[in-house]
Amino acid sequence: MSWRSLVISSKVQLSIEKDQLCISSYDSIKIPVEDISVIVLESLQSMITTYTLSKLAERNVLVFICDEKHLPQGVFLPFIQHSRITKIISAQCSMSKPTKNRVWQKIIERKIWNQGRVLEIIGFNEAKTLMLYSNKVQSGDKSRREGIAAREYFRVLFPDMSRREDTLQNAGLNYGYAILRGAISRSLVSYGLLPTIGVGHYSELNAFNLADDIIEVFRPLVDLFVYTHLYGSKDEELSKELRGHLVNLLNYQIEMESMKISVLNAIDRVVETYQKVCLTGNYTDLILPKIIELQVHDYE
Repeated sequence: MSWRSLVISSKVQLSIEKDQLCISSYDSIKIPVEDISVIVLESLQSMITTYTLSKLAERNVLVFICDEKHLPQGVFLPFIQHSRITKIISAQCSMSKPTKNRVWQKIIERKIWNQGRVLEIIGFNEAKTLMLYSNKVQSGDKSRREGIAAREYFRVLFPDMSRREDTLQNAGLNYGYAILRGAISRSLVSYGLLPTIGVGHYSELNAFNLADDIIEVFRPLVDLFVYTHLYGSKDEELSKELRGHLVNLLNYQIEMESMKISVLNAIDRVVETYQKVCLTGNYTDLILPKIIELQVHDYE
């Protein structure tokens, strides 16, 4: 099982030797490719061969390319490899509108519940209000509870911040969301699903509509981290250390089916159950995670 998340911040050369990723600069480091889940290339001077990219794709390793501000700019996803790809995509594209509406209802219910859980963990009394909102979400979120809850949630969590501002906190949120979005897209592809065909997001200009659906239940994890580590900070940009911690959120704990598992494994489980919904048409098959207090998952 892959679990390592690598952040490459300096000028290096990446290559493959005998199923080992070689990171070469003044010294050479070798890491088994089978242990790697995500690589974030922050340095614009790093070099990687097409053979290396091919081998990383073969092992389902997600590779991010960053811009000069160290924010993820693009993602290299493995090509669809699922053995039943035609059957799965056909089922995904033919999902009925009522089923899509129920799936979206479940996602928004859990997103709002997780937002309430974040406020509860921090100690805000408004957590109860969010929990109540989560119980009033209708099929397809016809009453727009997501927007109502979001306004209350961010008013309490980041009262002096606008999402349009160029701030350290927004940079942290954007970075964390981008990492989650890429990891979800990787999982969708590995399960034979098209990331572009969503249930709540359906823009013709968005190649990751389904990833943007599923990320909704995971966003509060990033919010909690940013509040805990960045809110009130006087720093002007994300440090290398903080970027590494945001990538490592994939290895933090989250609750699913009454068990504590890593976020990366939870993403796979959500996608697996969504695939089942596509094949059975039963929206109750979808299983979604619950936010718990921040803690790195112990794989032992």
